[in-house]
Amino acid sequence: MAETGSEDSIDITLEGSGPDYIASICVRDHWDELNEDQQTWCANRICAAVVADGETTDHLKIIGRNPIDGSRPAAFVLAALFGKELHPFHAAV
Repeated sequence: MAETGSEDSIDITLEGSGPDYIASICVRDHWDELNEDQQTWCANRICAAVVADGETTDHLKIIGRNPIDGSRPAAFVLAALFGKELHPFHAAV
């Protein structure tokens, strides 16, 4: 059971994806307002969300369009990270 106290898979997915949505919004809309630690957290969270199921062979996960999964907004803003200044030791996931 997840921290939500629920066994519902949607509740669990929402709880896990929330930080990915926040990181994506912060990169897209508030990057210059973030301090170095916040920028690093956002960049690491986005990269982790995008590669989370990268090794899966589950066809449904590969083609799925799950609107509550955090990998979707993370993938959308991933390209924006390439134009941001990250400190070299923070760039790796």
